[in-house]
Amino acid sequence: MAARKAMTGGIPSAWIKSYNEVLKTPNWNWVESIVYDNVLYEHGEGGQALTKAKNNMMSSVCGHTHTSCYVQWLVGKRFRVFACQSGCGVNNKSYAARYAKNFKKQAIGCAVVLNNGELPINLLMEL
Repeated sequence: MAARKAMTGGIPSAWIKSYNEVLKTPNWNWVESIVYDNVLYEHGEGGQALTKAKNNMMSSVCGHTHTSCYVQWLVGKRFRVFACQSGCGVNNKSYAARYAKNFKKQAIGCAVVLNNGELPINLLMEL
């Protein structure tokens, strides 16, 4: 988003640093989504984990949604998948989240998936 705003503001692309430069992670490969142990991991913009799990018929973990955190299982005659919404990692008092100052209390935490993609767990921060 920062690079897009800079471009529309007329800042030359040569002045924009990559994630790897800013975060000092030269060997990291940044992707929009990834499947690991048959679980889809996505940032979550444009839909929550439940929608992703239903649409893709696969277990899905998403973040981004500031006020939602859950694990829900979808079980059919021949399949079982989970939807894990991990909440967000940004406090609404931070500069990055000022636009969300009128949101309800945020679900700040993270999710882990254990047992080769079979056990989703949400961990919420004490606020």
